[in-house]
Amino acid sequence: LEGEPLSRFTLLYGNRSSASALFREQLEDLKNRYLQRLNLVFVFSREQQDIDLYNGRITQDKCQQLFSRWLDVQKLDAAFICGPQAMTETVRDSLKAAGMGAERIHFELFHAAGDSQKRQAREAARAQDPQVSQITVISDGRALAFDLPRNSLSLLDAGNAQGAELPYSCKAGVCS
Repeated sequence: LEGEPLSRFTLLYGNRSSASALFREQLEDLKNRYLQRLNLVFVFSREQQDIDLYNGRITQDKCQQLFSRWLDVQKLDAAFICGPQAMTETVRDSLKAAGMGAERIHFELFHAAGDSQKRQAREAARAQDPQVSQITVISDGRALAFDLPRNSLSLLDAGNAQGAELPYSCKAGVCS
């Protein structure tokens, strides 16, 4: 937007809630800076918003509604999709069905198709080794899941080692 003063950009951002939407504040700042050229649309699956279209997962039906009511696919130069494979494929297929050429659709996957096989293998290994606990740390609306060998690190230290950025005041028993 800074380098192309005639460009317009729409970001359709799907997440569970506003609290778990990464970079939300920075995106809002950019929107305020480029008010007439940057549109932000947040779709939350676990947080109710005033506009029903912006609630729930990004599905084929939701894409069709967005394309028929809000985004004219024929006027888009390109689409960039990033997310889990199933959602990415759904959006890609919906864009194609709305008339966008495949050469104008670009995507990056969060998880590859083989991830489900790897997850099943990890779950089978966990079943054989009861000395490992499956941990989910939720901080600032962000959930982080990892395996923790029993009697190793504290939950706080293990969470921070996994990148959870938990407050160190918890070590003193005075969580902020």
